Amino acid sequence: APGFETLITALFPRGDKYLKSDAVFGVKTSLIVDLEDVTSDEEARAKGFESGPFKLLQQDFVLVRHEEAKKARAERAAKTVPDEAKVEGR
Repeated sequence: APGFETLITALFPRGDKYLKSDAVFGVKTSLIVDLEDVTSDEEARAKGFESGPFKLLQQDFVLVRHEEAKKARAERAAKTVPDEAKVEGR
């Protein structure tokens, strides 16, 4: 969306057999989602499928404006610089 930071993420279905074998340590509790089993052909057609069953994911994402992200990054960077480096002008 124009004016907002780009969001790149991955979501992981709860109970997936690969959750505990994540080689890059990308699985975080906040990224594990519940998928709803939907068997209704009527609901399937309403979502663009010919028929059920299918899995439904409902998830909200909050986007951050560029200005907010820039400010947050600057604040975080300032907190990570050791005090002696600030004093010495590094």
